[in-house]
Amino acid sequence: MTVASAASALEKRGLKLGSVSRGHSGRGAGQVFSQSVATGAHVKRGTRVNVTADDGTVQVPSVVGMSAAAAAGKLRRAGFTPSVVRSTGGSQPVGFVKSQSPSGGWRAPGSVVRINVVSSSDPVPVY
Repeated sequence: MTVASAASALEKRGLKLGSVSRGHSGRGAGQVFSQSVATGAHVKRGTRVNVTADDGTVQVPSVVGMSAAAAAGKLRRAGFTPSVVRSTGGSQPVGFVKSQSPSGGWRAPGSVVRINVVSSSDPVPVY
């Protein structure tokens, strides 16, 4: 239910929409996922009900240790734009993701996630 729908439903029951805060639920931008008064609770007419609506962000998946192709695909399916950066060395084999930025958390769909992919082993020093 959207915030506007929640406000309408509350009004029909003699209640008022209180404050609207934003958070993460994965339900989609603007969808209400929490309220300050439990469903079915008995309250006075005119009571203000605070709600929390989804801010539209998506959790960034971890792709470290995956092949570059698999990692990019997973990020795209989650709604992100992968940016592949080639680098040397690391604990992963050539062609695999050794790190990413951001490494987690919540971001807006379409945000860029940088993946650092091993392109060759560390250079060997010559003496």
